[in-house]
Amino acid sequence: MSWSDSGSGHGVEFLLVSCVVRVQWHVSLGSCLAAFAVCSVYVCSEEVGLVNT
Repeated sequence: MSWSDSGSGHGVEFLLVSCVVRVQWHVSLGSCLAAFAVCSVYVCSEEVGLVNT
């Protein structure tokens, strides 16, 4: 009985760890994409402002 309990606990722990890693990876990737989008929009607006003036 103990081996099945430890096995299931290890499996649940592994699933939780993999889920957390996956969520953190998506969050970091999303934040990087958001920062890149903001920078590109800022650069484009600066270029358009320079062209207009």
